[in-house]
Amino acid sequence: MIASQFATVALRLHTEGVGAEARAAASAALAACRPTERTAGGAATAAVTTADATVDAAIRAAAFGDTAAGDDTAGDAVAAADPLTRALRHAARSPSAAPWPWRLVAAALAGQPAQGDRAVDAALIGAEIAHRLAVALRGPVAAAWDAPGRVGAIGAAVTAGLAGGADTGQLASAVAISASLTCGHRVHAGTPLGGLHAGFAAAAGVLAATLGRQGVTGSPTALEGPRGLLNAYGERDAAAGLLDGFGTVWYVLDAPPTPPVPDSGQAPANPTGPDGAADLADQFARFASALSLADLPEAARHAGRRTLANVVGLAVDAARHPAVELVAATLRELGLHGNARALGRPERVSPYAAALLMGYAMHVEDFDDTHLRTVLHPGAPVVAAALAAAQVARASGAEVLAGVVAGVEVGSRLGIALGPGHFDRGWHVTGTVGHVAAAAAAARVLRLTAAQTAQALAIAGDLASGVTEQLGSMTKALHVGRSAADGLQAALLARAGLTGAPDPFGAAGGLRWALSPGYDPDAAVAGLGSAWEIEDNAFKPYSCGIVSHPVIDAAIAVRAAGLTAADIDRVVATVRPVVLEVMGVAAPRDGLQSKFSVYHCFAVGLLDGGAGPAQYSDARATDPAVVELRRRVEARTDPQMPKDACRVEVLDRAGGRHEFVIEHATGSVAAPMTDAQLADKFRLLAAPVLGGRAEQLWRAAMTLDAAERVDDLFTLAGPAERVDGLFTLAGPA
Repeated sequence: MIASQFATVALRLHTEGVGAEARAAASAALAACRPTERTAGGAATAAVTTADATVDAAIRAAAFGDTAAGDDTAGDAVAAADPLTRALRHAARSPSAAPWPWRLVAAALAGQPAQGDRAVDAALIGAEIAHRLAVALRGPVAAAWDAPGRVGAIGAAVTAGLAGGADTGQLASAVAISASLTCGHRVHAGTPLGGLHAGFAAAAGVLAATLGRQGVTGSPTALEGPRGLLNAYGERDAAAGLLDGFGTVWYVLDAPPTPPVPDSGQAPANPTGPDGAADLADQFARFASALSLADLPEAARHAGRRTLANVVGLAVDAARHPAVELVAATLRELGLHGNARALGRPERVSPYAAALLMGYAMHVEDFDDTHLRTVLHPGAPVVAAALAAAQVARASGAEVLAGVVAGVEVGSRLGIALGPGHFDRGWHVTGTVGHVAAAAAAARVLRLTAAQTAQALAIAGDLASGVTEQLGSMTKALHVGRSAADGLQAALLARAGLTGAPDPFGAAGGLRWALSPGYDPDAAVAGLGSAWEIEDNAFKPYSCGIVSHPVIDAAIAVRAAGLTAADIDRVVATVRPVVLEVMGVAAPRDGLQSKFSVYHCFAVGLLDGGAGPAQYSDARATDPAVVELRRRVEARTDPQMPKDACRVEVLDRAGGRHEFVIEHATGSVAAPMTDAQLADKFRLLAAPVLGGRAEQLWRAAMTLDAAERVDDLFTLAGPAERVDGLFTLAGPA
C-alpha cells in the first residue's frame, strides 16, 4: 500500500534526519521561495512573481470577503491568513523562477509548528516525493495536468504532516486523502489561474494533513488501487521503484532536478467524440447567469425544491455524524472562523468552511439524490454552495433556488459531455463534475456576470478531483464537501478578477483531456434552457450506493412474501456489472463500507424491511445475524440487465425456489418517490433531531423561493440534539 509506504519511509527519515549536506541545500532552495516583499504602498519590489496584484486581491477576497485589508507586506498578509489561504498566497508570491516542488513545500510549511532543521527536513522529503511522482507519471492523461497539480497535494501533505507532528497512521491517511485532491490542467499554463497551481496543491496538502491528524481516513489503496489515482491517470504501475534510493539520492536537489519531469506541454491524444460546440463553459455561463425562476416550467421549479429539501434533511440528520465532527474539528484547527452557518451546526465559520461542512454532511450517509444518466449526486454540492453563497450575498430564497437549478443543469450536462468513460476511468463524478455544478450555483446566487461565471466554471473545473477508490471511506464525502467549498471559492475568485484560459473544458490540455476518453459537448447543450435535466434527478429511498437499490427492493419483497432468514438456504442476485464494481465489498468492516456491499444491502433489506442510515451503522455492519446472512448471498452479473433492475432467486431450506424481479427500483426515474414519500424521508431524518420543528423545516425548505432571506432555514435547522431511536424507510408498496 503506497500511502503506508510513503508514510513509513518519510517518518523514518524525518526522525533520523536527512543529513547536514542535504539539509543545507534544501534550506537554500526554500530561501529562494520567500514571498515577494511589498513596499508600504503595495508595489512589488521583486521583478518576477507568479501572481500580480489582481490575483493577490482575488485570493484575499475569496478568503476574507470584500472587507479584506488592502495594502500590506507579504509577510504580514500571509501570517494573518488561515493556513489554507496562507499556503495559497505564499505560493502565489514566490518567485516564479523557483522550481515548483520547492514553491509547493515552502507554501505548505507556512504556519506549521515545526521550525528549523525539522521543517527543512520535512520540506525536502515532501519535495522529493512530489518530484519522483511527477517523473513517474509520463503518460498522455497525466500530461493534461500541470506537474504541481497532478501530484503536488501528495508532497505537500507529507511536508505538512511531518511538520505538524503526524504519526505513521495519520501521515498515511493524509497521503490517501491527498490522492483525491488533484488540481491544475495544462490549458491554464501561463494564465493567472495557472500561476496558482502550486498554491492550490499546497493548500490541499495542508487540508489533507490536518484531516489526517484529526482522524479522517481515506482508502489505503487510494493511489494504486483498481479505481485509484494512478489508474485514473492510466498508469497504475507508475509507482514501481518509486522509493528506490529514497533518502540517499535526492533528485530534487539537482539543478535542474534529475531525472527531469517529462515535458507535458504537448497536448495528449485527442479523446474520442466530436469537438462539437465551441467553449462549453461559455455556453453554460451564459445560461446560468441569465436564469431566473420565471424562465422555468413549474415541473423544473418543483424538482428544484425537492432537490433542496431532500439534502436539507440530510444535513440536519448528519450534522453530528462522527465523521462530520472530525471535519468540523479540522476546520477549527485551521482557524476557518467567520459569520457563516452550516445547517444543524452551532459554530460560526467562514463561507468556505460552511459549504464544506454542509456538502460533507449532506452526502456522508449516501442518502441524497442521483442524476441516473451520469451517476452525479448533484444536490449536496449544489445546495451547500448555494446556501453558503446566499450568506455572502444576502440573497433571497428565489435566487438560491435559481442557483440550485442552474447548478444541477450545468453539472448534469457536463457529465453528459464527459460520458461514462469518465466514471470508468476511476473518477468520482460528484467530486469532479460536482465542482463545476457548485460553481454554477454559487455564481448565480452571487449574481456574477456571464463573463465572471465562465471564469468561475474554469477555476472550478481546474480544481475538480476525487477517485472512486475512496468509496467506503471518510474521504468519499470529502469529495462532495470540497466540491461545494471549491465551487464557492471559484465563484468568489472569479468575482474578484482571477482568470484562466478560454475554452477550459474543450481546449487541448483542458478538462476533457484530463478526465475522460470521450467528449460530446453537443449532447450537453441539446435542449439547454428548454429541457430540464433536474426533472430527472432521482431521490434515494435507501442510504447506500444507488446501483444496489433494486436488490434492496427485492429483499423487501422477499420479506413481504413471508420468507425469513431462517427459511433461506441461498440467494442469487443477478445485477448489472457496475453493481459489483461499486458495491462488491463482501465483508464490510464498518458502516461506511457496508454502504458499498450489495450483500449487506440484501441482508438488511430482508432482516429490517428497510435500508435507512440505521442499517448502515458500525453496529449493524458487524451484527452476527447480518454477517451470517450476507454469506448466503451470491451476486452474478448480466450486462443486459438495466441499471435500475435486478432478478433475485431465493432457494429455501425445503428445496423450493422463489424468483423476484424488480423492473424499476424505487426512486428511479420510472418509479420516482412521491412528494409524500420524500416528506416521510425528511421526517425520518429530521424528526429525531428537531422534534416538532421538522415539519416547519420541511415547509420552509419546500417554499424557500418565497422567502426574502435564508436565515429562517438555518434557525429552524438547529442545532439540536438527536432523540434516540431506530428508524427505517418503508420499501415499495
